[in-house]
Amino acid sequence: MEIRATNIKADNMKLVGMVAFNSVSRDLGGFVEVIKPSSFSDSLASGEPVKAIVEHNHDLLLGKTTSNTLELSENATELEVTIHLSNKIQAHLDLYEQVKRGDLDSLSFGFVADVEEWDHDTTPPTRFILKARLYEVTVCAVGAYPANKIDARTLDIAKTTFKTIQHLRTEIELMELF
Repeated sequence: MEIRATNIKADNMKLVGMVAFNSVSRDLGGFVEVIKPSSFSDSLASGEPVKAIVEHNHDLLLGKTTSNTLELSENATELEVTIHLSNKIQAHLDLYEQVKRGDLDSLSFGFVADVEEWDHDTTPPTRFILKARLYEVTVCAVGAYPANKIDARTLDIAKTTFKTIQHLRTEIELMELF
């Protein structure tokens, strides 16, 4: 299983984040990576359970797709992630506050690549993930993908943040051209 990271936000005991497609990861040890649109579609359609956890620690379970406490939805630009927390679980309350404060602001993900392509003409080489089995999403402090976010905020702030992320994503793509 491979692990990657993105960003996350929180609202009403709910964490909302996204895994941005077509964004370039940080250096992953001699190569960078790009998750292509629809790369998780077969995995999501399979009904196999996906877990939401903290810092890749399976002892810190936040939700699961099979219990509807984790919702995953793929569109043309991103994998949308919604984690429904419980106000009756102290660890969830603590995590929610850490996300609101910005201490934990990334969303990572674990997967197994089924179909990939490499571009060795780039420096560093670029790995393109075309199809993958998604096993986990994890709230964390540092992610491999700068464009991936998670937050704990109101809907209006989330919409503004989404527009900002789209703008930053465009800037990052332009910077990569130079």
